[in-house]
Amino acid sequence: MKPFAIGIAGGSASGKPTLAQALAHLVRTEAA
Repeated sequence: MKPFAIGIAGGSASGKPTLAQALAHLVRTEAA
């Protein structure tokens, strides 16, 4: 959960594309 939270924080700071990538990663992790 922490790595995901960090990814969201980094995504918000970097931009929407990174945030979308973090969301996609979360979906993949949940699916797996």
